[in-house]
Amino acid sequence: MNATSTFYQVSYRIGFHSWDDAAEEPAFVETIVRLFEEEESGRYPPYGQAHRSIH
Repeated sequence: MNATSTFYQVSYRIGFHSWDDAAEEPAFVETIVRLFEEEESGRYPPYGQAHRSIH
C-alpha cells in the first residue's frame, strides 16, 4: 500500500473527505481548480497515461 492510498483510507475513517463535499466548499473547489490549472499550464492534451494501483 502506498502513502496516497493510506492517506485516503485514514481520511475516510476519520470522516474527512472534502473531495466528496466539494459542492458545499467553494473555496476548496477554487483552490483545487487553480492547482490543476497551474500544473497543466503549458501542456497540451493528451497529458499522459493515468496510472492506477492494483492491489
